[in-house]
Formats: sequence, structure tokens, C-alpha cells
Amino acid sequence: MLLVMGLATSTSFIYAIAPKWAIVHILGLPYDENFASNYFDQGHYFFYYHWGVMVGFMGVVMVVAAFKKSWRHPVVFYSFAEKAGWSCSMCSPAGLPMKTPTASFRV
Repeated sequence: MLLVMGLATSTSFIYAIAPKWAIVHILGLPYDENFASNYFDQGHYFFYYHWGVMVGFMGVVMVVAAFKKSWRHPVVFYSFAEKAGWSCSMCSPAGLPMKTPTASFRV
């Protein structure tokens, strides 16, 4: 299970390698020059690079944990803790604006 989920999670590296392609083809967001000049020039690429590397490496660690038994408990604990923290932040009053589909992509 860790191997399959780790391989799937490590595909997030595409956001670090080709964020423009991933945003258009994976997220399905429209892309035009106005969008690019107003959105990407404001440093939003950093978010996609960072997220892609962070989640991609978590996938690699999950793959390693599939073969190294001593890594399994810390990796699974970190994964659950990270997801629980993210879920709590989205359920908090401060997280309510993020529940709209375009809230995180404002210009």
C-alpha cells in the first residue's frame, strides 16, 4: 500500500518541474497571457514549486518506507498529522474562504 500510494504521491513533482503545464492540464485552469502576467508574475510560481517538491519528496519517503520497516511508523504518523492539521485549518473560521473553488486563485 505504501509503495502504490508513495508512487502516486511522488507524481506531484510535476508541479515543481512544469507548473504551467500542470496548472492547465491537471488542475484544468484556463491559461491566457493576462492570467499569466497577473498571476505568475506575483510570485505564485513559488507556491507551486514548493508544494510540488514538498509533496513529491513525501511520496519518495513513502516508497522508501515500503521497503524499510523502521521508517513506516514515523512516515505514517507524519502523513496523518499533516492531513489532520490541514483538515483542521480548513474547518476553522479562517479556512472558510478557502472552500470556494476560486478563492486560492485570486489575482
